Amino acid sequence: VGDNVEVTEDQGVSYFHASIEGRVNLSKDVLEVRPVLTANSDVSYETGNIDFPGDVFIAGSVLNGFSVTAGGAVSIQGQVEAGSKLVAQDRIFVGGGIVGSDTKVVSQKTITTRFIQDATVHSGSNLEVDSHIFNATIRCQGMVRVHHGTGRRSRSIAGGQILAARDIQASYAGSPNGTFTELVVGVDPFIE
Repeated sequence: VGDNVEVTEDQGVSYFHASIEGRVNLSKDVLEVRPVLTANSDVSYETGNIDFPGDVFIAGSVLNGFSVTAGGAVSIQGQVEAGSKLVAQDRIFVGGGIVGSDTKVVSQKTITTRFIQDATVHSGSNLEVDSHIFNATIRCQGMVRVHHGTGRRSRSIAGGQILAARDIQASYAGSPNGTFTELVVGVDPFIE
C-alpha cells in the first residue's frame, strides 16, 4: 500500500480507501492515490510556473518561457511552446506539439505527443509521436515510434539527433533537402 491509501479489514475482507482526492495509481503492486492539480487555462502569466508534487492536468498550452514540474504525470491538452520546460517523474502527454529550440521536455517514463519540432526531449522509457519529428534532439531509454499522422511530414524524422536504447520506428528518415539527420540505436542515450 502506497501514499494516501488507508486499509481497513472487515470479516477477513480488505478495503482500500483514499485519504485524499486524486488519481488512483497502481504500479509494481503498489496502490497509491496521487494529488492532482488542474489548470483550466494556459500556463501563462496568469498562473505562473507550476511546481507540484503530484499529477498536473492543463486544459490549455504551456506558453513561451513557462515551466511545469511534477512529482507525478503531466497531461497537457494544448501544446508546449518555444522556451518552455516540462519535467515529470511519471509520464507526459501533450495533445498538441512540442516546439522551440529552447524547449526541453524530460520524463522518467513515456512521453506521448502529436509532433516535435526544434525541441529537446528526454524520456526514461518510450517516446510516442503521432505525426513527425523535425530537427529535434531526442534521448530515449526505450523506443522512439513515429506513428501515421496527417500531413506531408507524417511518420517521418527529418533533421536532428535521435538516440534510443531499444528501437527507432518511422517510415521516413532524413530529408531530400540535405538536412543532417542522425539516428543511433542500441546505446545508452544519456552517456556522452
